[in-house]
Amino acid sequence: MKEIEELWKRALEEAWNPYKINIEKDAEDWVKFNDEQKKYLADLFFHQLLGEYEVLTGVSILINFIKEKDARLFLQTHARDNTVHANIFERFLLCVGEKDFTNLKERVSRSYYELVYIKPRALLNELEKYYDEEKIVKFMTLYYLATDGILYNTSYIALDQLIFSNKLLKNLNEAYKKINIDEKRQTMFAAYYIKYLSEQNKELVNVVRDTLNDSTQLIISTIGYFSNLAESFGRSIDEFASLAQGVIDDELKVIGLK
Repeated sequence: MKEIEELWKRALEEAWNPYKINIEKDAEDWVKFNDEQKKYLADLFFHQLLGEYEVLTGVSILINFIKEKDARLFLQTHARDNTVHANIFERFLLCVGEKDFTNLKERVSRSYYELVYIKPRALLNELEKYYDEEKIVKFMTLYYLATDGILYNTSYIALDQLIFSNKLLKNLNEAYKKINIDEKRQTMFAAYYIKYLSEQNKELVNVVRDTLNDSTQLIISTIGYFSNLAESFGRSIDEFASLAQGVIDDELKVIGLK
């Protein structure tokens, strides 16, 4: 698995220390947002934090079912990356006054909770009973393509246009650029691994397509949750939803869906 070997070696070379980013300094910009913007920005970062936590859980279980050495090695780097990402989002939320991390599902949309928690956890529970490549592909599609790929990129595009381009939250912007590199590496890992499995079972390509189609409404609903945030900056959330089209084209080409 040459491509995946290159990805985990890249992950080792591109590892970064979150404490070299002074995320706490961004609290100075927080007062520039109104109450509605603060509420939905905090909710957005709680979405990201829950996603990082859940991927950590999923990866720790998934590694027990992956037979190929290079894929297991990559998953080890993935766990490290997501620990770093969670560190950034938790520190940011703490520095702007958010203290309660005990019940994250109260701060995320129902659609996101279903996409990143309910559906993947059900697949993991089934995988613990018996090995099933179709379920592994479904799991990877939900975690890597729908969540890490489409939703992460949509949030990054929105934040870049609404906030980062206005020179606000500069340190968070620096962190996002690094996270973006990690996320791309992770989604490409999923694409190459799904390609590897589908070369032995071509029906698995249809599993990716069907899972993405089934997830469309949850993705749209999650993006729509932040319509008030976009409108508070004089924009429509539909603009960002449309901009998100094509963000996983590279991955879909590898799998054979483009």
